[in-house]
Amino acid sequence: MYRVLIVDDEPLIRRGIRRFVEKMGSGFFCCGEAGNGREALVLLACAQPDICIVDIKMPDMDGLQFFTRACVANNRLQFIFLSGYAEFDYARAMMRHGCTHYLLKPMNHKEMADALNAAGEKISAHTSARLDREGHLQLTRYLNQAKREDFARQLLAGRNPQDKNISEQSWLMEPCLVGLIAADHPSGRALSRPMREAAEGICAALLKENFWLVLEETDDTICFLLPGQTKITDMHTFLLRCKQELTNVVGGTLSGGYNIRPAVAHKALAGAKNGLAQRFYGGPCYLGKEVGEESGAAQGSLLSEQTLVQMLRLGERESILDAARQLLSEIKAQSLTQSVCIATLCYCYLSVCRISEYIVDLPTHHEFQKQLEQFIFFDEVEDCFLRILERLYPYTAENDEPRRAVGRAILYIDKHYNQDIGLREVAGYVNLNTSYFSALFKRETGVNFMDYLTGVRIEKAKSFLLLTSLKVYEIAAQVGYPDSKYFNRAFRKAVGLTPGGFRERPGSAKGAKGADPTVHKNCPSQ
Repeated sequence: MYRVLIVDDEPLIRRGIRRFVEKMGSGFFCCGEAGNGREALVLLACAQPDICIVDIKMPDMDGLQFFTRACVANNRLQFIFLSGYAEFDYARAMMRHGCTHYLLKPMNHKEMADALNAAGEKISAHTSARLDREGHLQLTRYLNQAKREDFARQLLAGRNPQDKNISEQSWLMEPCLVGLIAADHPSGRALSRPMREAAEGICAALLKENFWLVLEETDDTICFLLPGQTKITDMHTFLLRCKQELTNVVGGTLSGGYNIRPAVAHKALAGAKNGLAQRFYGGPCYLGKEVGEESGAAQGSLLSEQTLVQMLRLGERESILDAARQLLSEIKAQSLTQSVCIATLCYCYLSVCRISEYIVDLPTHHEFQKQLEQFIFFDEVEDCFLRILERLYPYTAENDEPRRAVGRAILYIDKHYNQDIGLREVAGYVNLNTSYFSALFKRETGVNFMDYLTGVRIEKAKSFLLLTSLKVYEIAAQVGYPDSKYFNRAFRKAVGLTPGGFRERPGSAKGAKGADPTVHKNCPSQ
């Protein structure tokens, strides 16, 4: 298979040559196109061509300048030059330096086919001579490399290789590093076979004598497996360079992920997937590393989720959007996984569906879930969710003043739960009589004011217990209980466990792997 790079400043000519090469078959395929010599030089390392079809007259860098520099980079390249008129000085210079053919535009199909076949024969002759010089050892290494790839595929799947003769492949049983690179919008531009071949060329150029291996994970993802002695910083630098080079070839943005510590192959692959999954919040062109076990298993419902559902039931439109933004901020602060994020928003959307049974242009719950699952980044999910809520504006009970008052009270409680607030203060905030507000709050929410405030504080305390290593008395103060003994009694009455027992119970974040003492700086939101 001979790789052909087309360099011409006229797009129509490039497309015509590409179509001809693709129809010609016979082991030729187009690995890239460039509009001038400077663009072509950038593509050399990525596309790894065997044959360059080059126009002589081009802006910025002409064909002769490109020819001179390309020969320095790779003296095995074969060149076919094109020109709109006879330029004999150019022709003589090209022939002296190994140019295969010099064709005048417009060239016919037979001339181009003859030129390509002649270039292919020269490449075959050079390859045969090189193999003869290097001898049987080179062929043996190639076959072993193919066998290593087969072993690696089995190891990445968590299986032991069946072939017992693995003396040369013994490093595969040791810790290794795995990195992934994926297209940010795979539905629009998947990574094709030429992309994989370009990645192989980049690996060979960057790692030189070190062992390298490229495996296709899916149509839009390339997997890199490196031996365990490679430093994790080397993997970061390597993936960053690969991502930059491949971006020039794919014509779109790419993201990557790798594991933070060496591990056996299938565990390293799982870690790399976790690192890549962080692009959900990191955005396009993200390069993430594994941060441990997959985070974001929902520890009970988010408080902002409950607030949003309350706002949807009350129908106060500005409060709905405020609560939605608060929920989205809380999801992002806790770095919930994409699946947990979507499940949370779909639960809230069920409430939307209940209050919008007559709004025929809203998607069903199932349609909404499918829509969110198509997105790669959190910003896209956020925009979609807020647009749906905005479409409810004409159907909200914005003229129902009592409901608006309860909605404002709920938002006030959610923002000031950690302060010394009570029924009288909140009633004053919404400009209602204390007794009337108490009855109204119970009617609209189904619980009395103090029970609702206590529930908010207990839910916040649960988040602190699960996500931080703060002491119980510190958490009590954070959620509005200056007296830690009173907090313990209130928590046990609501949850059935003491705060310490709740934190240490099996399956909790603390009981499973220890809490992060730094998390409290960012969440739960206060």
